[in-house]
Amino acid sequence: MNFSFKNITLASALVIGTAGLSQAITAEVATPPSSIAHTFESQKDNNVSDDFLTISPSKWAIRKNKSSGVGSMIKAANNTIEREGDTSYLSLLANSTSEAGISALHSHQDGFTVVRWRIRGITADQKYAGHPSIWSFSWNFSDNSRQDNNGGYTTEIDWMEYDNTYKIYHSRIIPAYNQVSDIGASAFMFKDRNDFDGWHVQGYQNTAAGLQVWEYKNGRWDKIGVPVSYSNAHKSGVGGSITAGYRSPQWFILSNVWFEKAVYNHNPVRLDIDYLHHYKSIAGSDTPNSGDNNNPDNGNDTPAGSNVIYQQDTLPINGNRIVKTIDISNANLADFTASFTAGSSVPLGSTASIHINLDGNRILNEYLSSPSSSTDIDLSNLAGNTLTIIMKTSNASAGFAMRNLLVTSPEAEDVNNADSSSNQNDLVLTTSRLTETFDLSEFSSANFEATLIGASSLAGGKSASIHFNLDGQRILNETLTMPNGSKQISLNDLRGSQLTVIFKSGVTDGSFKLSNISISNAN
Repeated sequence: MNFSFKNITLASALVIGTAGLSQAITAEVATPPSSIAHTFESQKDNNVSDDFLTISPSKWAIRKNKSSGVGSMIKAANNTIEREGDTSYLSLLANSTSEAGISALHSHQDGFTVVRWRIRGITADQKYAGHPSIWSFSWNFSDNSRQDNNGGYTTEIDWMEYDNTYKIYHSRIIPAYNQVSDIGASAFMFKDRNDFDGWHVQGYQNTAAGLQVWEYKNGRWDKIGVPVSYSNAHKSGVGGSITAGYRSPQWFILSNVWFEKAVYNHNPVRLDIDYLHHYKSIAGSDTPNSGDNNNPDNGNDTPAGSNVIYQQDTLPINGNRIVKTIDISNANLADFTASFTAGSSVPLGSTASIHINLDGNRILNEYLSSPSSSTDIDLSNLAGNTLTIIMKTSNASAGFAMRNLLVTSPEAEDVNNADSSSNQNDLVLTTSRLTETFDLSEFSSANFEATLIGASSLAGGKSASIHFNLDGQRILNETLTMPNGSKQISLNDLRGSQLTVIFKSGVTDGSFKLSNISISNAN
């Protein structure tokens, strides 16, 4: 099981039964997902973790007050311990006269962190001046200063940060140089959530390969957003990457500051944190994407089962700027390498930038500066008609070019024209990957049962993953792991033309199947 319980008193523990359990315990305390739990220590790191019965001075300091502007009104009195029933939690208050925040005194790096939190005072229909966030940095922002500058190359990780402008919260990692974060180079795990009601239990996975956010609901973990990788170059945007050399020890900062603007709602805002539990990675067990193999790295080879839509070996810059537009109405994947000419003597500091637009909207900015020689760019799930590549360079003689440009689409798939009064045939997994596309032009609801076929005798821990794309955009990832025998999957209010189901497992003997498939209009 992936949970324990918090704040059971001795008296309640002595008399606890089924009825006593529901009355005495107010919060499940989740532990890392079973599919990856073996890669983390089984006991939380008590130097970093806290259940917030008090604000311990051995673990936390007040976030450093700035002399002016945001953070200048942080007050110890706004960092309080509140209680509801048998559960205590940290509550950070921000209003027009004061702010709140605490900073960790102990660092962490690789591991899985479980946090139960909620925001009070914010709704999705207005912009608020409060700015609640759960984040970490290479400096702990306190008068009791702790930092690791890593030669100047570090990161800021905003695991949950309210965006006042867009009325949402996002999750991202930002490269920083000499403790100054480059916001424009942010790589996002997600950037558009607005579920501000009630408590959330989220998991923050950070390993040498990258970052992934999880959410725990109804007794199970699911990934939310997309992974961000550590690689050989920065790639901004959703699902981007951060140069691996920027990885550094981190200190958690829990804060709620105030952005004063006339257009913002000035009602008080609270960030409540029930617990923060950090589990260190076990050395040599870095598996950031366990349970989801839908992140292939095909380099510049044509992906298996794909049709080439456009291909060009070299797209050079003639002068300082070039623009190339490609019709991708029948494609959804693009791969290329941006590089200075191999063997050329490029002056140190020569730069090039690559900007990519999808149907006129910027989706990626990449930068290359010598002595770095190249960066690989992979784009997937391109739901649009035109891809425009804009390349610029500061040195027209440096031989900068886009190389091995390849735009592809999957081979055509059979589309099930669903009948609202009948079920579809079972999808039985007899290969490592099975794809089925359903026509949604007249329907808005889909139901599936992912199950282990009863006659099978699979050992515990065997798993299958199920991925759902709506018109080419990923909307859900599910994992079925033994010995759990089945999982109901319901998708409602589907606003699109096609639903694609991708079903994968290393077990190909027919033990896993999707059954009771129904595509219909919700009642």
